[in-house]
Amino acid sequence: MNASIFTEENFLKKLQEQGHKPTKERALVFKEVLKMPHHFNADDLAIKVHKRDQNVSRATVYRTIPILIEFGILREVIFSEKHQNYECMLGREHHEHLICIRCRKIIEFSDERMEIPLEEACKKNQFKPVAHKTEVTGYCKQCL
Repeated sequence: MNASIFTEENFLKKLQEQGHKPTKERALVFKEVLKMPHHFNADDLAIKVHKRDQNVSRATVYRTIPILIEFGILREVIFSEKHQNYECMLGREHHEHLICIRCRKIIEFSDERMEIPLEEACKKNQFKPVAHKTEVTGYCKQCL
């Protein structure tokens, strides 16, 4: 996804166009998402946002996350049974994950050959895909 498309100004404009209130609190959540490491949970984000502005509630962060997903800024990734995790997709290509169940190491990879059967399945079933994710759990070479 092209990071230059989603400036703070464009984000606020898109919020309004999509029927969401373009608040300074949501803009702050957006800006903090851009600074987050590749994989994070909502609590991590809420703590960062709250450090910037104590008036931004945890609820605002949690309500903004689905909007960021809807806009394609965030993607849900599941790396833990306890929390839903996310990653910012601005400026990043689509990729998949290998997750070590012992040390929790995450290996990101991309392979165009995996996309072909998915596209064919969608076409065959007259299904319009919006997004997909592949997460393979197992053991990394250090943990084998």
